[in-house]
Amino acid sequence: MSYLNQQRIVVYKALYTFGGYMFDVMAAVDQAAEDGVNIFSLSIGPSGVPPGSASFLNVLEMELLFATRAGVLVVQLT
Repeated sequence: MSYLNQQRIVVYKALYTFGGYMFDVMAAVDQAAEDGVNIFSLSIGPSGVPPGSASFLNVLEMELLFATRAGVLVVQLT
């Protein structure tokens, strides 16, 4: 059996039409790592760096680092 035959697509819903919360995005990343996904594609982010403190970006970056350390290839698009 080839490696490609063992792959599947898993979708984690973290944001909605009204927006969402960073906690929900972090929970989706955690769940994906726990489920043993190989690649996590994240297509969210601000259109620019907001003025002032951008600590919410650091929280997400830390979460993605944890997923990477768990063996997940993280692809992030903004």
